[in-house]
Amino acid sequence: MQPLPREPRVTAAPRRSLPDLARWVTAALSVCACAALVSTAWGARSTSRGLAPALERGLAESFLAEMPGEFGGPPTTRGMQSVLSRRHDAGLRALALVDDSGAVLSLVGSLDRTPVAPPARSGGASLRHVGTRVRYLPPMLGPPRPPWEAHFPPGPPPPRMLLEFEPIMVRAAIAESDRTLALSVVLSSLLLIAAAWFWRRSVHGEDLDRRTIQQDRLAELGKMTAVIAHEIRNPLAALKGHAQLLAESLDEGTSTRSQADRIVNASTRLERLVRDLLDFVREGPVTRRPCDPAALVREVADELKLGVQIDATAGIPLLMLDERRLRLALSNLLQNAAQAGAKTVTVGIVYEAGMLSLEVSDDGAGIDPHDVESLFEPFVTKRTRGVGLGLAVVRRVAQIHGGSVSASNRAGGGALFTMLLQAPPASG
Repeated sequence: MQPLPREPRVTAAPRRSLPDLARWVTAALSVCACAALVSTAWGARSTSRGLAPALERGLAESFLAEMPGEFGGPPTTRGMQSVLSRRHDAGLRALALVDDSGAVLSLVGSLDRTPVAPPARSGGASLRHVGTRVRYLPPMLGPPRPPWEAHFPPGPPPPRMLLEFEPIMVRAAIAESDRTLALSVVLSSLLLIAAAWFWRRSVHGEDLDRRTIQQDRLAELGKMTAVIAHEIRNPLAALKGHAQLLAESLDEGTSTRSQADRIVNASTRLERLVRDLLDFVREGPVTRRPCDPAALVREVADELKLGVQIDATAGIPLLMLDERRLRLALSNLLQNAAQAGAKTVTVGIVYEAGMLSLEVSDDGAGIDPHDVESLFEPFVTKRTRGVGLGLAVVRRVAQIHGGSVSASNRAGGGALFTMLLQAPPASG
């Protein structure tokens, strides 16, 4: 007898991703940074728009500050033309003298078509937007009349200067704040996308680490199991054979015959266990041969003496599959449905774009939601008989065919197992 291998020592693969706490902290910092960036840009934009009237008023007063002439005297047309020429690039478009009714007395440049409103009786400044321009009427040029002259008939008020200009610098500041806000939104979006990508890569790295560790454990377990199964199979076959001969030589109904039958039954269960272990750990290349999936399902159902309804789409060609391994997987799925107490088992067969889908559904007890994650793990079972290798074998068969297997509960009750296999047509 070969010596049993030592207990496998599994070394955890180096972790390539941050812990969950670090991931959450990184995500939270990214969100806070994006929020701060966007809120700052939005505040700057709101501030620039809120200050626009004050900036426009200051720009208008800067134009007036260049007007020649003494305080209280009307500017000359020549002086107005000089100011318009110097400040045209800054946005100044028109200078005009208006009277108390809003009539234009003198004009340099071109006014907007909007009629000039009469000046306010208070004599204060007014600022309004006309088209794409700003129209500014400063306070009364002349000093107000003294209070003691109020009883005299009022004289005509002095003319007032009217300005129209395009607030080029103000609009440039607002446009710059809009661009800053748009840039901050784009940068924040890119930062969030990068954070999401980092999160996904981190989770994927941890999943890959777990699968690597699991595969290493399963590989070591498979080697140990294969040695044990091979060493047990031959003595077990001899034990079962001698027990059967002993049972046949004893009279029916005796206690000795009953004990011999119990030995035979126990040997049969051990033999089935050894066979399942060898099926689980058996390796080797995939041997693909032309296979009819519907016919294979019928053969397996007949062998198990189960009534199975087959729902296959029309026109499925012969497919290149490892028939021996697929037969084993189908047998495990159908037996699993029968052991769940199903009265009706249906196998749906769909072939599309080089992928074969086998859906085994039943009306049994269904799947406990807490067991979905560990359903295909080896040696996980809630049944008193068996060691939980049937569905693990199904997953292994799906993986070696370049596919996958999943399980869920049906809407009307029962379980649904779906195998997806890469299956090129035999003619290809």
